Amino acid sequence: YVLLALEGDEATWPRGARDLVVWTTTPWTVPSNVGAAVNPELQYAVVDGHVVAKDLVESVFGDATVGAVVGGASLVGLRYRRPFDDVEVEGGDAGVVVAAQYVTVEEGTGIVHLAPAFGEIDRLVGRESGLATLNPVGPDGRFTSAIPWLEGKAVREANDEINDELERRGVLLRRQPHVHSVPHCWRCRSVLIYWGKPSWYV
Repeated sequence: YVLLALEGDEATWPRGARDLVVWTTTPWTVPSNVGAAVNPELQYAVVDGHVVAKDLVESVFGDATVGAVVGGASLVGLRYRRPFDDVEVEGGDAGVVVAAQYVTVEEGTGIVHLAPAFGEIDRLVGRESGLATLNPVGPDGRFTSAIPWLEGKAVREANDEINDELERRGVLLRRQPHVHSVPHCWRCRSVLIYWGKPSWYV
C-alpha cells in the first residue's frame, strides 16, 4: 500500500484528507504510475488523513476512527504527487484520480495504482482518461537507463528495492505477500509481463 500525497486546491479534497492509499500487486510498475483509479459508485472514508474505500477501513487499518465519508465520484479529478518522477511524462496526463468501474472492495484499498504500459485494463482506462504511458523497461524485461538506480535489473527482481525506496521516502504504508495469477508463455511456461510499445497498423 502506497501513500500518494494530494496536491492542488485543498478545497476540493475530502475533509481532513492528506493522501490516497493505493494498492498494487506489482511494485515494479510503481515508477511508471500516472493514475489512481476509484469506483465512482463506492463510498470512501478518511482515516487519520488517509483516503480508502469505506468498506475496507477495518482490513487496512484495523479498529480505526472514520472521519469524512465521500462518494468516489467526488475524488475523480483530484491531483496527487507521483511516488517517483524519474521518467519524464510525455503524451498525456499524470498524477490524477480517474474513474474505473472495475475497482472493487473485495481486496486492497479501493484505490488502484495505474501504469498503462504494463496492463491491459490499465491501458484501456488510461486511454479513456488521457493518461500518459511511461515505459522504462526494455524488451528484455529489464529496466533501462530511464531509471538509473534500477538500470539492468529484471523487473520482478526490483520489487524489494522499489519497496525499500518507497519506505525510505515515507510513503509505504504496508508491504505484504499476495498470491495471484500471472501470465505464462503457453509454449515454454516462462512467466510473462504485459509490455506496451508503440505499434503501427497498415
